[in-house]
Amino acid sequence: MSATAAIPFVGGYSATTVGDTGLGYVVGVAYERKELAQRVSLTYNSAIEHNISTTERSALVPPPPSPGLVSTTTVETPQSINLEFQTGVAPDTLLFGGVRWVEWSKFDISPAHYAALTGGASLVSYADDVFTYNLGVGRRLNETWSVAASATYEKANGGFASNLGPTDGKTSLGLGVTYSNSPMKVTAGVSYTWIGDATTSVGGALAGSFTDNSALAFGMKVGFNF
Repeated sequence: MSATAAIPFVGGYSATTVGDTGLGYVVGVAYERKELAQRVSLTYNSAIEHNISTTERSALVPPPPSPGLVSTTTVETPQSINLEFQTGVAPDTLLFGGVRWVEWSKFDISPAHYAALTGGASLVSYADDVFTYNLGVGRRLNETWSVAASATYEKANGGFASNLGPTDGKTSLGLGVTYSNSPMKVTAGVSYTWIGDATTSVGGALAGSFTDNSALAFGMKVGFNF
């Protein structure tokens, strides 16, 4: 993990870090009935702690060549749980979906000088945990080609969002296609996301308003079974 940040309207604040590596773990369990194309899985991803050397500057800190204010910022990426399922609903037709919980309420980035400038505010933090819901349907067209469509939803929590993460909820639609030719399997997909409107603050006062934003994403995966 590494980062750079600049928030000019907070006393000309900026920060850079030295990269840090953390270690976590993933555990899970699954139940499957192949004759019905049924599968349910539960996966836990642990939190991962990072201790990041951070150099901060502002209007109160002499400019280079002064070394800036150097401290260690502790950041813990949040733990999460995924519950996923699929089941056959008709010949060559599959219903799938899942729920993901992420403990974003415990995520906080508070470099020492930024907290001092803002009276204890966090550089990045989130007030609530996030639940993400996904539901979709897949259809096998023949032995080679399959298609799928899905929808994803995250509820907006309201209140102020982080200045460096100005989103609040989302809704997205996705389409995918899979080509299988043993032992190769190629999957490609595209999704469009309507990003929830958000307002941000500094010291409890309105800092910015973000509205009518969207995102377009494309992905591809190539796998070989052996």
